[in-house]
Amino acid sequence: MSTDTRELSAPTKSRTKSVIKIGTAVAAPGEKMTGVLPLAARTDGSTYDTPVTIVNGSAEGPNLWVHGAIHGDEYDGSRAIADLVRELDPRDVHGALIAIPVLNIGAFQARQRTNPLDSKDLNRIFPGNPAGTVTDQIAHALMTLILDNADYLVDLHGGGNEALMSFHAVFYDDAQLEASRTSERMARAIGAPVIQRSFGVAFLEGSLWYQLTRQGIPTVLFEAGGTGGPQDEYIALHREGLRRLMHLFEMIPGSVAVDEKCHVLNRHRFIASTKGGFFRAEVKPGTHVRPGDVLGRVVDLFGTELEVVRAPAAGIALGMRTYATCHAGSMVVNFSEFDQ
Repeated sequence: MSTDTRELSAPTKSRTKSVIKIGTAVAAPGEKMTGVLPLAARTDGSTYDTPVTIVNGSAEGPNLWVHGAIHGDEYDGSRAIADLVRELDPRDVHGALIAIPVLNIGAFQARQRTNPLDSKDLNRIFPGNPAGTVTDQIAHALMTLILDNADYLVDLHGGGNEALMSFHAVFYDDAQLEASRTSERMARAIGAPVIQRSFGVAFLEGSLWYQLTRQGIPTVLFEAGGTGGPQDEYIALHREGLRRLMHLFEMIPGSVAVDEKCHVLNRHRFIASTKGGFFRAEVKPGTHVRPGDVLGRVVDLFGTELEVVRAPAAGIALGMRTYATCHAGSMVVNFSEFDQ
């Protein structure tokens, strides 16, 4: 646990002011401009277009890319981005904010996690493939665009339609990489009570934050909210975390310090049900638990208990399934274990 109250120093990246173009949005220094980013073609020739706003500050500084809804049913971060963009005056900004409230527009329109055209998870297939299916192509186009335009990136997540996530930050941990060390500073700056170090998890190697950190772009992921929201308290957590990062990068006036008791956790797992039926969570997201504590129960359609889901170790139930039903293999708990 960290109780460090020292002020965090800002990273040193900065760009000379110039016109920034993302899709049809074009912003000169001192301008806030909105347009659309075409991502892929449909069968009728129309394109998946997602809104983008550029807040191009009047003074030099870094380019911060922020997006929500890389999973199409995660809404709280999207609302937070929209709120932040409305609040910012480019005359007061150093550097630029590139803001995309909904990155996975096809999945968002379908109100689901994945793109219905190929059912692929956009955040598992980076760096993408220009000759692959539609989501592969979108991932490739986004990766190219981000590497060309971003100095830092924030990826906003939540529990989607089926779960609720407590507020925490995630970064890819590799002490050999400067971008990873900076990502940890970003994670510590957002004000979350829990930071999850991620390393050695094979299925996450296709995630955007993993790939970008490996290629030198410091990246942090926030988790908060879900259940088909958005909800005001989780929108506020995302928005405040973004503002704290802008303070850290000296993009807007203010400073940020690690002044919370922050748990830094290294071991993470998803706990799945082995039975199907109704799922009832017994703890709230963010609850600290002991080995063997009951996290939830699965009952059949007549109310007979089929399974008791217990904590495998001492740790924190970061996220809990809120959707009423589950099948065998459904993710019911997002769990992080305390270090022994």
